[in-house]
This record gives sequence, C-alpha cells and structure tokens, in this order.
Amino acid sequence: MISYSQLNECVSQVENDPLNQKKVVDTTLGVLQQYTFKNLVKDSGTPYNIKVNLVSELEKIRSATYTTDFEMHQAINSLLAKLLDPHTMYFKPSCYSSFWVLNPFQITVFPSPVDGEDPIVYITSTNFGGNPAFINLYEEITGIDLKPFVGKQVEEINGINAWGYILQESKKVWISKDHSAQINEYLAVDWFQRHLAFESIPPTKNINLTIELEQYSFEYVAFSTSIFLDTEDFNKTCFVGTKNKEVSSSEINFKEYLNNNPILKKRQFKKKLDEYFQGLDDQEPIYTKKILGRIYDEESNLNVTIPRTNEVGLSIYCENQLPGSLKFGILRIYSFNPKSMDSFKKTVDECFDYLSKNNVEYLIIDVRENGGGYIELGHELFYYLFENQKGKFTPKISNNDVIHSPLHDEFFTKCAQYENCKEDDRMPFSPKSWYDVNENQFETIELYSPGKEYHRGGGLPQSFSTFFHENVDFLWENKNKLYYDKDHLLILSDGRCGSTCAIFTSKVFQNGLAKTITIGGNGNKTVNASAISFPGGQVFDDYFFHIVYLYFVDNLKIPIDNMFDEYPSDQSLSFTWREIYPMDKNPDESNPIPMEFQFYPSDIRIFNWDFNNDESIIAESVTHFNFSSYKPTPTPTYTPRPTSTSSPTTTANPTTKDDTNMKSFKVGISILAILLIISFIFIIFLFINIRKLKHKNHHQLLEGQTDDSEDEFEFELESAKNSNINNENDDENTFESEKENSNQEDQENDKLIN
Repeated sequence: MISYSQLNECVSQVENDPLNQKKVVDTTLGVLQQYTFKNLVKDSGTPYNIKVNLVSELEKIRSATYTTDFEMHQAINSLLAKLLDPHTMYFKPSCYSSFWVLNPFQITVFPSPVDGEDPIVYITSTNFGGNPAFINLYEEITGIDLKPFVGKQVEEINGINAWGYILQESKKVWISKDHSAQINEYLAVDWFQRHLAFESIPPTKNINLTIELEQYSFEYVAFSTSIFLDTEDFNKTCFVGTKNKEVSSSEINFKEYLNNNPILKKRQFKKKLDEYFQGLDDQEPIYTKKILGRIYDEESNLNVTIPRTNEVGLSIYCENQLPGSLKFGILRIYSFNPKSMDSFKKTVDECFDYLSKNNVEYLIIDVRENGGGYIELGHELFYYLFENQKGKFTPKISNNDVIHSPLHDEFFTKCAQYENCKEDDRMPFSPKSWYDVNENQFETIELYSPGKEYHRGGGLPQSFSTFFHENVDFLWENKNKLYYDKDHLLILSDGRCGSTCAIFTSKVFQNGLAKTITIGGNGNKTVNASAISFPGGQVFDDYFFHIVYLYFVDNLKIPIDNMFDEYPSDQSLSFTWREIYPMDKNPDESNPIPMEFQFYPSDIRIFNWDFNNDESIIAESVTHFNFSSYKPTPTPTYTPRPTSTSSPTTTANPTTKDDTNMKSFKVGISILAILLIISFIFIIFLFINIRKLKHKNHHQLLEGQTDDSEDEFEFELESAKNSNINNENDDENTFESEKENSNQEDQENDKLIN
C-alpha cells in the first residue's frame, strides 16, 4: 500500500512522447472503424441522447499537448467513457492498470423514514475487506484509526449533501446508459475503488466527510498488483508492455474467442482485489464465499444441500407470513461466462431437479451484477426455461448486423473467395458461419454485400451487412418439463445485468413471460429504472483482429491492405463489433433501432441499496408474486423421478405449474371426500352404541338392579306392579271401545249396500 502522493509521483514521472501519442491515436482510429455504433453515437436521440463524434474528438487528442503519458491515455479513456457503452473501452498500459486507488470506507444507503426526503447514507465498513493488517497499515500511513467511524451517518461529502454527491458522481460511471444502474455500480464498486486501467486519479488528495455533524478528512491510498524494480522498469512497461504478440492464429478458436469484455474484466479485477485484501493465497477465493448458498427458515426443515457453482446456484427462501408458508426458489445466475458450459448446464439441471422434487411453487431468477458472457448460452437458457417459445420467432435468435469498413470489406470478401477460409467454421468473416432470417446458411458474400444503408446520427447514410444470426442447436433439454408461468416467475435485477444477461432478460421482458424487479437506483418513484444495461452485441478487441490478420497472411497467404497498426505497448481497445436487434424486428425495416439504444423499464421498483443483505432483498421481492393464483398443494414427496428413456427428439407435453396445481387440487378433494365418509360411518356407529347403552340401563332399572335401599326397592316394585295393572285395565277398556265402534260401522255399511 502506498500513499496518494507516492502514486502521483509514480505515474507523473513518465513524460509524454508526441510520437508515441500519434501511434496510439492512429491505432485507436483504425480499430474504431469497425465499431458498429460509430455513426449512431454522433446523435443517438431519445431516450439517452448520446452525442460523441469519435473521429473529430480523437483528432483533437492527436494534436493536443500533454505533460505526462498518463494524461494522454486518460484523455482517450474519458472520451470513450462518454459513450456509456461498457463493451467499448480503452485499457491503459499495464504500468498504470496495475494500480487501484482506494477510498478508506464502504458506504450504503437506506430509505428515509420520512416520505419524500433523501435516502440516508451510512458507513457500513472499512475498505480492505476488513483485514486488520491493512486497516493498521492505513493508520500508519495517514495517522487515522478508521474503526470508530463504522456504522455512523454521513451528512455531506466534499461539502455536498451526501445523497446529492452520489447522484452527481454516479453520472460519470460508464457501465450503463441508465442512471439507476450507474448509481448501483457507484455504490457497489466505484465509490471505494478506482482502477487506473480505465479511470483517473482523484483530483484531490483527501475526501472530506461530515459524519454526525463533525467534519473529517480522509486520505486516499493506493496499491499495485505488480512489482517494478525501479523507475526504468516502470517506464519500459509503459512504452513497451508485457504482451506476448507471437501467439499463432491456429491456437485461437475464432468463434469461441470470448469478447474482451471490459465489464467482465472489471468484475475479475474486483475479485482479485477482494482476494488480495483477504490474504486468501491458499484458501477458497472470496468470490466463491460470497455466493448465496441458501436462505431458509431454520424451522422449515429446508437446510439441505443445493447445487451451486461460481456461475450459477440455487437458494430456497421460506416465508411463513404468506399463504401456506410458501417456498420460493432463487436461481442466481452470476455470469454467462462459465469455465465449463457442461458444468453450467449440469448445475441448472440439478437445480430444476430439486425444484421439481420439492414442489417449489415460485421461482426468482436473480441476475444482479451479471456482466454477461457467451451469447449462445443466454439463448439456450431462455429456451430451457420457456420451451413453448421455440416456434414463435424467425429466427429463434435475434437479428444482427455489422458496419461496413475498408478492413471488413477485405475480410468478408476474401474469406468468401477462398475455400479454406469459407469452410472454416471458426471464422466469423465466413458466410457459412451465419444464417439468414429463415435459418438458411449463407453461402456467398450476400451476407455482407451489398447490404443496406441506415441514416443515423444526423450524418450521411452508412452501409451495413444484411441481418444474420447464429445457429444454436438447442439440445439442452429441461428434462423435468418444469416451466414457471408469469404468475410464478420474477426476474430480479439491479440494472447491472449486461451484455448476454441483458439479451436474455430482454427476451423474457419482450414476451411478457415474467415481471422484472429492479432494486436500488435513483430513489425517485416517478422515474423508472431499466432492468438491463448494454445489450450491445458481440465484442471483439484490437488483438483479435490481429490474430485474424495473421490467419489470412500466414496461414492462407492472402494479403490484407487495410490492417491498422498494433498498439506500441500492451494497452488494448475493446468495442461492439456486431449490433443486436429485438427478436420481433422486421429485416426490411428502413432504420431499426438496436437494443443498445432502447429503454427496458422494470415492472417493479424496490428502493433497497443494502446489496450485501440478500435476505432483505429476497423477502421484499417475494411479496410481488401474484398470490391470487395460489393453490394449496399436498405435502411434497421426495421419491426420485424415473429416468426418461425417450430419444432426444421425443417431445413430452410440457407440464406447467397450473397443471400441477390442478392435479394436486383434485387429489386434495378426493382425500377430503374419503375423510368425510369415514367420519359419517363413525358417527352412525357411535349413535347405535349409545342407544344400546341407554336400553341396557333402562332394563336394569326395571329388574330392580339399583344401589337404592331395600325400602325404596319395595316401594318402586309395588308402584311398578300397580302401574302395570292400570295399564292392563286401560288396554282392556280401549279394546272394548274399539270393538263397539267397529260393530256400529259394519251395520251402517250394510244399510248403504241394501
């Protein structure tokens, strides 16, 4: 760890070289000729109103005067940050990108108890992962003990109301075009760490906080993940770098070259930072420990082993305050960038096995902080969850196109002409790598040329390829046939669901298959927040294009004339290569708007910024299910389901949650009817036995078998005899009377007959 002053001294010692400056800017201009939004960002229009002329702004940087090398690189960073497109970002050379600048505290925000007032800001912990060694080291450097400030309220930051300061500074965060997502990223990451790979050094040495009406000043500190031997070694890294550029193109699978995605890099850098401060050299990485394992009510007997990996995991939440003590599944998708596709899919299968066997009624798909990954995996997961959507769209995967440029002209045209390139299914510039809107494989240059023209950004028309899409075989089958309908499914986001995650979530949103919930954000109930950020498309970088160049020149012996020069050091530039459109877009539409510049509002807002408190966020989320559709179900059984023996092409009838509930309801009615019959039989049996008992007691009374005294017995016996004699006399009198009446009636009848 070093002080702010030491960091400034270190990065300021490298003077700017005008020749190097020209090379860096020229390469940047060459790379961005393939940036698919380069015209649109000149004037994107509503809702985001991006206005950046990349060519003219880079020309200004090319001719500007800078004192230090760091200032020149930061000028490019600052320009590209205006795009608010995390797919398109410049990474400084590793001499700078090895540094982090750290704020000594982490903060969080809580809603004000008074409606209409600003949220309240609190210090939740020291930075440095709570590691005592680093906290003590900070005290040695600055003379300040941080521990007494934890848990206290912050009223002002640098002389501005604390919440107002957060709203102001978060607009500089380049992760999203939506301000709510920017706020969440600022609170979760950018407030307490600045990575110099793409961010600047704070303009002042200290950050000033008003804490419970007292003013304090705290110094920024920094640390580096690299060790430089001396000034000469540092300078050499800045101008020459460490990247090995001798990699053969034969070692790269072009189709699987994962996006040099800046946001994924940012997540990886944060992971490295967390691990560094925890000192977990030989322990489980903190990123794995942070994974939500399960949330459960200890009395509900749900403390069970549930599948999870670094990319995906299942949790169970039980809410006793809702009808029937319902169980909710929380399927957390951390990333679509797994180390193993098979492992990812296997874990999802195991999660759905658990949900099915334990009759979990409701499911939340949690995509908070998911920075994306493989596009194909996002599409596959969509159809795994919603099999009935497979035949709804043509194509099944969204339409894409790429911008025309001199380098693209060469790559696409020459690849279509040379059979070895055309048949190479690794090559993204081969027509056979892509399919048309009718799902037919392209065979010729018609994929790219003549293409079509769009009028974007207020300038001259720009040529693009025709619409194309990937071919995904969708062999991943939901074997449980467990599908959650829109009344039983929610998507939980913090707005930082980006790239592949954004494409996946937007497909759910566009088709009304689930409601979306967004947490945190701007705190303004009258302004909606987007559930997703930067859907963009596919991302490549300058290095990838050089690998393709070597493939043409070295492997195929095909000359390429329009290739841009390599960067002089190990800096890099990633960019959105192909743009993606919503699934329902007509390929004949004159000027379609890419997904990147569309707004996808969430259905529900939850103003909760306590990002580390998963239980409170889930508890509030589950209240937004449609419980009017709730039906009681019998106790879940744990009998394993038989393994399916059907062939992969056999399609079983999908079973929805409504079907399951109806079957359960019928079973419940049958059980209730049986219980009623048994109860009725028991009541009849009980009534008969009571009558018998009463008759027996009466008989015993007449027999004189009582416990009364002897006199009472004789008296009762005499009374009974007298009663019997009287009854017999009454009977005789009655008989005689009836006989006389009968004789009179017979006489009257005889008269009538005569």
